Amino acid sequence: MRRRSFGDEAAIEAATDHLLRKFDPLNEQQVPPDAALAAGAAALEPAFLVAAADAAPETKTVAHFVCDGVSDHVEINAALAALPNPTPVGGKSAGPRGVVRLSEGTFNGDDNDVTLPGGTALLGGGTGTLLYDMRFLLNQECELGNFGYTEVNARAGTEAIVDANGSPNELLIHDIHVYQMLSPTSGFIDMSGSGSGGRIWNNIVDVGLFVTAMELNGAFTVWDNRLVDFDIGIQISNGDCYVYDNDLDTMATGIKITTSFADVAIGPNVYRDVDTPFVDADTDVVETRFTDIHTATWSLPGAATINTGVQRLYFPDRSFIVAARLTADTAGTGSGFNILDVHKNGTTIFTTQANRPTLAAGENDGGSSGPDVRDIVAGEYLTIDIDALTATTPAADLVALVRFVELPAT
Repeated sequence: MRRRSFGDEAAIEAATDHLLRKFDPLNEQQVPPDAALAAGAAALEPAFLVAAADAAPETKTVAHFVCDGVSDHVEINAALAALPNPTPVGGKSAGPRGVVRLSEGTFNGDDNDVTLPGGTALLGGGTGTLLYDMRFLLNQECELGNFGYTEVNARAGTEAIVDANGSPNELLIHDIHVYQMLSPTSGFIDMSGSGSGGRIWNNIVDVGLFVTAMELNGAFTVWDNRLVDFDIGIQISNGDCYVYDNDLDTMATGIKITTSFADVAIGPNVYRDVDTPFVDADTDVVETRFTDIHTATWSLPGAATINTGVQRLYFPDRSFIVAARLTADTAGTGSGFNILDVHKNGTTIFTTQANRPTLAAGENDGGSSGPDVRDIVAGEYLTIDIDALTATTPAADLVALVRFVELPAT
């Protein structure tokens, strides 16, 4: 390892200009260096440059740290630790510590950790920066991104590639392209510790080995990620999460919410060869908000009667049933319940019949109920049944509602 003294800003700029010209983190188009520097934490100062063992000679000449191709996490950790740590003022954070930039070339971690201290950023130069066999531990207010990643050897343990050290907030994780994962027991991002939060965008994982890609517990916004070959794409255990515009491909479950009190909003996502787009632990599905929700409606004027197979409603596109609901303009009286059932192609979607939407005597709205069968293939249809009525007077002017989300064709 060779380290240059801090403060040679002209030398840093000379070495990084060609890197920043070469790669735009989003589309790898050539851009002026000042435009790239203005994007995100790339504009943070102070900054250290870490050169790969196979970097250009002019880059090595001016780099603060030069790797040798073996255990390169040592040089990267040293650069991150060397960033100045401003003294907090009045009990408040003094702001970000700075950024460590990785040159073009390959960095070998030999299955070791890179730890980002709070307030630091570790950014590569785009897909020209390739990291092998490393794990990244993020602390408060960290940014990680703009590089390619692959595994030559399966990592030991079950830790994800990107992991939280404690419960950090204000994290930025973006523009990481994972070409190969070999560990069958660990995923891409694990932020399952309570209270984490941040933004995750524009990451690509081509081969996921059927584990969970992202585990989240906190306030995260997740968009524009492409995840391929996982058991679960995005798993949320708690927190205010917004998940949209992600491309989920070849997996058992696209988005899984494991607790009934997770406040999650789900926007439009692409689901390709996904067995189950959503799994919600709460059969009531009240806490999950879909921004692109649709509602199928059946109106039954007059006093309700026992009825089966009412009004086929065909679905031209694959869809996912969120919940069913029964309302009445005039409540029923007496013992028993007014009970709605919903059938897909003639078979109930409430395999657990106790979960059917019901109206007790005096009720006008029985609330939403989540069915056991949720997936609808293009060309299938729904009908409704009225299975039971209140004994003295049945409810009148019933309205049956089925909320659903349309899914792109797989």
